[in-house]
Amino acid sequence: MNCTVCGSVIPDGQTNCPVCGAPIQAAAPQQPMGGVAPMQQPVAPQPIQPGQPIGGPQPIQPGQPMGGPQPMQPQQPVYGQPMQPQQPMGGYAMPAAMGTGKIGISDIIVLVGAFFLLLSPFMSWCTVSAFGMKVSENLWKMGGGLYVLSSLIFLVVAAALALMRLANFIPALQPVKQLLAKVPVPDLVVPGVAFLFHLISFLAIKGEISKNSLGGLAHMGAGWLIGLLAIIVAICPAVLKLVGINLDEKIKL
Repeated sequence: MNCTVCGSVIPDGQTNCPVCGAPIQAAAPQQPMGGVAPMQQPVAPQPIQPGQPIGGPQPIQPGQPMGGPQPMQPQQPVYGQPMQPQQPMGGYAMPAAMGTGKIGISDIIVLVGAFFLLLSPFMSWCTVSAFGMKVSENLWKMGGGLYVLSSLIFLVVAAALALMRLANFIPALQPVKQLLAKVPVPDLVVPGVAFLFHLISFLAIKGEISKNSLGGLAHMGAGWLIGLLAIIVAICPAVLKLVGINLDEKIKL
């Protein structure tokens, strides 16, 4: 064997080089030719521990389902984002307010007022008695553009009040309510227009009675009073709500 440092011959049995004193390094075992690795020593079997099953299936842990498909886990949304409700095709979004489906006491009051306001132009506004005869004239048949216009205003206002309240529990009428909502405080303004024309028509009829000297023969009929009470009834819930009184909360149906 030669020293790996100085190359001197080292006698057998020496652990250091006699010339330079370098320690002798053991030579690595050579691999056999052909690239075949030497056979490994067989591994002795390990002893079986107490309680360990011998072969076969492993014991089922508590809570683990026996065989069969595994329970499905709830599907998580993509990228952790919550799933958004799909919009209908065509880009049309359903309106948010779709009606409550429940009628309130204020709805009933306004509907009653709208009904009698609708009837008032066709009731007697003026009655003339002469020669044992009594003639009654309603607002629609009295003639003159003012009375016809007032009658039409009463009809339109009554229809608007009714549709606004019916839309609270009839979803198909929501477009009408949204259109009327563009009017500032529609529950006050809409019947207020009817009150203005009612007052003008009443004063005009009273003027004609005085002008024609019919004070003893003509007097106002019940139509104007029915119309006035109908407007007051229809506007009452909105006025009470302004002062902090909500009839729907006070009176539950």
